Amino acid sequence: MSQYAVRDDGVRVKIGTCETMYYLRFEDREKVRPTEGSAFGAFYRLPYPDEDNVKPGEYEPYDRFEPLPGFTLEGIDPEENVGIIQATAPGGVLISLHCYHGLKLPLSTNEVRIFWNGKDPDYFVLRWVRLLPGPVLKPVVGCKYCGALWRCEWDEVLPYIQNPELRHRLEVYKTLSLKHERG
Repeated sequence: MSQYAVRDDGVRVKIGTCETMYYLRFEDREKVRPTEGSAFGAFYRLPYPDEDNVKPGEYEPYDRFEPLPGFTLEGIDPEENVGIIQATAPGGVLISLHCYHGLKLPLSTNEVRIFWNGKDPDYFVLRWVRLLPGPVLKPVVGCKYCGALWRCEWDEVLPYIQNPELRHRLEVYKTLSLKHERG
């Protein structure tokens, strides 16, 4: 279900789908009013510095993410956290493959041969910031291939943010969250 809002300038814009605010940063919530039947969600767009002059509802691409080179999820069991990647073959054949998020290779059988060619060792990206009661903001990391998501702690993610200005903004989110968690 699409979520819509009216900006301060009176323009009605789409801010997200279901609970994911693809077109709205957390700090921009005060710049819009959800229309009847719409609401703010739980997942917000990252505060990219190069988008500071973009108005809510106008962000492109809508599903932007931040690479996390070298990031791994400690303690994740690939067998219990399998995702699905879908590919198409000529003739309209849809193929579903297990995604192990770069943590292991699936076993090959006589019918299917799957090999990792090592082209991209960095599967994980920072997808969203999640709003929890408090309000508390937490980073949400995802597999960039299958879309599986995990809520993490800021200290797990911040060292992997390459853009210094974006890292600074996310550190502010961490500081705000810590103030509310401590009461």
